[in-house]
Amino acid sequence: MSFGSALRGVFSLVWRILDGIRKALHLLLLLLIFGFLLAALHTSIPIVPDSAALVIAPEGRLVEQVSADPLSRAIGEASGGSAHETSLRDVIDAIEAGRTDPRIKALVLKLDDLAPSGLSKLQEVGAAIRDFRKSGKPVIATADSLDQTQYYLAAQAGEVDLDPLGAVSIDGFSYYRMYFKNAIDKLGVDVNIFRAGTFKSYTDEYSRNDMAASERQESSAWLGTLWSAYQQDVTRARALPPGALQSYVDNEPTQLAAQQGDMAALALQQHLVTALKTRRQVDRELAKLVGEDSGTHSYHSISMDSYLAAVRAKHLFRSKPATRIAVVVASGEILDGRQPPGSIGGVSTSQLLRTAQYDPAVKGVVLRIDSPGGSMFASEQILRAVRRLRKAGKPVVVSMGTYAASGGYYIASAANEIFASPTTLTGSIGVFAVVPTFQRSLAKLGISVDGIGTTPLGGMGRFDRPLSDGEKQILQSSVEHAYAQFL
Repeated sequence: MSFGSALRGVFSLVWRILDGIRKALHLLLLLLIFGFLLAALHTSIPIVPDSAALVIAPEGRLVEQVSADPLSRAIGEASGGSAHETSLRDVIDAIEAGRTDPRIKALVLKLDDLAPSGLSKLQEVGAAIRDFRKSGKPVIATADSLDQTQYYLAAQAGEVDLDPLGAVSIDGFSYYRMYFKNAIDKLGVDVNIFRAGTFKSYTDEYSRNDMAASERQESSAWLGTLWSAYQQDVTRARALPPGALQSYVDNEPTQLAAQQGDMAALALQQHLVTALKTRRQVDRELAKLVGEDSGTHSYHSISMDSYLAAVRAKHLFRSKPATRIAVVVASGEILDGRQPPGSIGGVSTSQLLRTAQYDPAVKGVVLRIDSPGGSMFASEQILRAVRRLRKAGKPVVVSMGTYAASGGYYIASAANEIFASPTTLTGSIGVFAVVPTFQRSLAKLGISVDGIGTTPLGGMGRFDRPLSDGEKQILQSSVEHAYAQFL
């Protein structure tokens, strides 16, 4: 055997060994991934104790639609990640199911991880809590501290227990934003603004140093509406005199000083809470009510997610009804193309409506909108899909959440009927375009731009050259046309 043949044999053997190791590692990796996914997607049905408290402990914002697909959420939960959103529908469904479930003896609200959420969503959960109380079962809210969002839901409970070192923080509603005109001028940026519609103030941050009178007028109106509704709901739930919350906020500095800075004592003195209790004290009282768990030495309880899994499991194998109403959720910013859950895609949302149009079992559609607006083209695509549904003889009813503004209202306008919450923020009709150019900024650095085009519009869209009169006319005409289409 020649030396070359021997060398090739050695390299061939080494290659086979390395290739075998590679295949083994790939197989091991695939097995690990498969096992991880099985663990993430494992949905064993929890057992509901014969006597338990249903614990509602939302994490993050309350949303119409969580902004991740089910697989991503499952993987995140399996890896120990915390949720940054909680489905509004899940919270309401759990409370409604627990109201008539004889195994559920009480409702416990743990609101420490609830993030600021729209008032209309809080009102829906509040209504479910009040219905639960009508069953005669106790509702207890317990927290270390409560901010304005958390306190709204806590106030709906029959008992509000606050930690002795806690606080109730209520400051009303406000709307502030920054204005950049002076900074833009100093940087030498030309911000070209094209707009149509009086109450479309988004672009003011580039062209002004303060709030316009029209924006102050509209903001004062909706802020006042939200604050009035919040006060009315809370004072009614807590049996407080009208104006109690306004007085609490107005006089908090002096009243807190009188309590030697003890915010928990102030909340108790103002009847915002029922009692000051530690978590352990609350747990012991609940154990007397629903029974003690010998394993945890706490009370028998079941979480919202576990309870929903148990309740919904009963419906998994039921046959679908011959006719039904489809619910399409349009939640988030309106964007072009296909979008994941938590955003509204011109293509993806239109496809959902199209599927409902051609499903013979679907006799009508509820379009749930919770959106501040977005792309006009995507909004037009969805609007056309709504019109096609109606033309096919299937009525469309719009239900508005916290927002249905701009494009959100646009897609609603084609429905047979539109329903809004008293605290829904809707309208904001207007169209704008913002085009910055940086030729003056570049000139400060000694950079200039020069060249030639074959037409007056040659080089259109460059950010290093000023807009020509023709470009400005085109953009303004386009904005005005879009506004006319909106109207």
